[in-house]
Amino acid sequence: MSNMNDAMGLCMPYGRADSQYQTEFEPGSGTIWGYFNPRGTTCFSPSLLKDICGHDDELAMNGGRLELHGQAYKASYYVLASRTPRVFNMGGDLALFAMLIKTATARRSRTTPSSASTTCTGAYRTSTAPR
Repeated sequence: MSNMNDAMGLCMPYGRADSQYQTEFEPGSGTIWGYFNPRGTTCFSPSLLKDICGHDDELAMNGGRLELHGQAYKASYYVLASRTPRVFNMGGDLALFAMLIKTATARRSRTTPSSASTTCTGAYRTSTAPR
């Protein structure tokens, strides 16, 4: 092994400390580990989606490269996981969607069920687009 970064399983945290989407990078395999870590109710909320999209947009702008501790790395893999024990598929914030549907806010708000689903599918298309 030439240095500690070659060790498989050694992960370096990076990203915003207050984010609901926590990220780590494993230099030995070139793997980004993205962890859902929602505040409050365990669900896929607009704020969690915003944190994920913020991370992924920055990663795309950098051409899949990260700079950690003054060293540049190329990401080869991207794995999604959850910090909530025994929960990965969190579903949507159904209480939020119901409230938006029942009120006129749903017509005026940018965070309607349809715009949230558009944001989700847009994030999926962006993350799976050929490079």
